Amino acid sequence: MARNRTALILLAVVSSLFFGCVQPNPQPPQNNATNFQDNVGAIINAPAFAHSAWGIMIKDLNTNETLYSMNGEKMFAPASTTKLYSSAAVLDAYGADYVFKTPVYAKGSIENGTLNGDLILVASGDINMGGRTNASGQAAYTDSDHGDANALGNGILTDTDPLAGLDSLAGQVYSSGIRGISGDVIIDDRLFESGHGPAYPVADYVLSPIAINDNVIDITITPSTESSPATLSSRPQTARYTIISEAQTVSAGAAASLQVVESEPDKLVVEGTIPAGSPPVLRTFSVQKPSDFARALFIEALKRKGISVSASALSKNNASGLPADYSGMEKVAQLESLPISEEIKIALKTSQNYHADTYPLLLAAKYGQKNFYEGMAMEKPFFQRAGLDLNSISFGDGEGGVRSDMATPAATVRLLAYMHGRSDSEAYKNALPIAGVDGTLAGTLDPGSPIMGKVFAKTGGTADYDAVNGRPFLITRGLAGYMKTASGRELAFAIYVNNVPISSISDMVEIMKDINRILEQVYLSY
Repeated sequence: MARNRTALILLAVVSSLFFGCVQPNPQPPQNNATNFQDNVGAIINAPAFAHSAWGIMIKDLNTNETLYSMNGEKMFAPASTTKLYSSAAVLDAYGADYVFKTPVYAKGSIENGTLNGDLILVASGDINMGGRTNASGQAAYTDSDHGDANALGNGILTDTDPLAGLDSLAGQVYSSGIRGISGDVIIDDRLFESGHGPAYPVADYVLSPIAINDNVIDITITPSTESSPATLSSRPQTARYTIISEAQTVSAGAAASLQVVESEPDKLVVEGTIPAGSPPVLRTFSVQKPSDFARALFIEALKRKGISVSASALSKNNASGLPADYSGMEKVAQLESLPISEEIKIALKTSQNYHADTYPLLLAAKYGQKNFYEGMAMEKPFFQRAGLDLNSISFGDGEGGVRSDMATPAATVRLLAYMHGRSDSEAYKNALPIAGVDGTLAGTLDPGSPIMGKVFAKTGGTADYDAVNGRPFLITRGLAGYMKTASGRELAFAIYVNNVPISSISDMVEIMKDINRILEQVYLSY
């Protein structure tokens, strides 16, 4: 949907509030269970919500008692709480401890250290390829993921190396005795069909069996002195792309306005302005041909390990000569992924869209299918086993970005309750952001809030632009997950508010605070 540049900037600013810090609340509410409904009613019936709809469901996980429901059986736009569903489905299909194994095969004979043939990396479902593994062997993430850098303007890079997996594979190839490759280096990306995610069908990310750094190039722009060009750094670095800065440093106090454009094939230009004295700004570029990108990076990794490669890193990936299978070929390297229990942390804690939209494709591959919508259909049997009323949900993607994504609060709570009763319940719960602690909930509470560290929940929010009134419009804001109350009761909850006309940033902050106030009432009252 086309929007003018001013509207896009406004939406970026407004959307950033979904994940940023809020202003301190007044003192937390006092425990008064008898007045709980009145207290919540005072929040949701405020004049700001006169034309809006609230959906709330709160259930005790041990007694199955519904403690509170408002429009619990009505559908609401779930936004990124959709990731609760896609993450649960992929966790169910593969298991918490499952690891993807990415092999590299030598197609041809190895004589005197030279592979007389092709080296083939077979993409097998690993979304991270070692690029998000921290020193403890766990998933690395930040409170604001690089996937949000362009839309929200506040992405933070992990301190891991996005090329770690390819470097490991290249080192193993070297250890196998290969010192030169006379043929080609090929990425086998046949696991499932590559394509744009449903929410981003034009020029944003491409979902692919091969993903290095989420198939984006991170570009950090640093201001210099006023009226001087800004400086750039990028990762992963590759000769495949030329990156040029046309960004200028302007006077301190101005707003940054930066974008990355592909001026011609494989040539990126950073345009715009950045104020002097400001912190560096992160922008990303979505690679449109992931197999070409990965091939170039793998060739460069092989060369860094001392392996000569006759094929050019600048050539396209040529998959026409791939074998039907790899029986009889020598496996010269293999990379193991993080377990699924760690992978879903990236999607849930940071609300990472690329990962969540890859989950349906991993489901497709698991069950012998190839495309995105076949994978979406594979979620249905899982939802049936979970006891969900299929008429209470509708999903068109894995991340919560399309109009057909709808769910009732009751369905979301039912899913949460079902996952709570499984053997992998801790893996699922621990993948969620923790209120006031990490992920998209890191900065959403005051230091004195009674629910600090007591809520494990997925955020969701979508805003658009009201062109008639010249203002942002909140389509949905939601939060769903688990809570342990002051008395020790374990609850599942889902809270949504849809369709809120807003006129200022302070309005958005208040809506975020209102949801927190409801949860504080729940915590103190039960």
